[in-house]
Amino acid sequence: MDTEGLKLVVQAHVADYQAIATRITRFTSLQFVPWPALAAFLTLVGGTHKLFDPILVAWGTAGVVQVAVLTYYFALYEVYNHVRYLETELKPKLAELLKLNTESFWGYEKYLKKTGKANDPLIGDVGPAFVSLLAVVLAAVSRIPGSGWDYLGSVVNGFLLVLTVTSVIRVVKVRRGFTVAA
Repeated sequence: MDTEGLKLVVQAHVADYQAIATRITRFTSLQFVPWPALAAFLTLVGGTHKLFDPILVAWGTAGVVQVAVLTYYFALYEVYNHVRYLETELKPKLAELLKLNTESFWGYEKYLKKTGKANDPLIGDVGPAFVSLLAVVLAAVSRIPGSGWDYLGSVVNGFLLVLTVTSVIRVVKVRRGFTVAA
């Protein structure tokens, strides 16, 4: 490949990096969108819960909490998946083109691995799942003994909890995929 062709390919890879960095920023923002909305919802439910059917309040609230947690996990997975692509696909391709060692650029992930993060990543990876579990447990405890509608609420929320656990497993797996590379 001639010098001009090489420059164009390098520019394309850098543009790819910039686009992915923008997506990471968007998904990082999306991770935190559900929490203020959830806090507002819980405040509203706390003040008006006597106006509604207790079954709807218990299982509906648990469902809303689970949707917030699932939104967080969706966004976190996308952040990690994008970083994994940068570290395991794009960075080696660019290093090969530039005849550089992968250690010589885009070193923030390696820096974090070496110096440590403010929190153990497992807190952010697993912690919100406990919020989801707590919501289901509180709904179940508040509705003992249950009725037919309670069983429906528990089945729907049980399904959402399974989705949450599945999301946690996927998130931890993808994070490990790029931390090994970094």
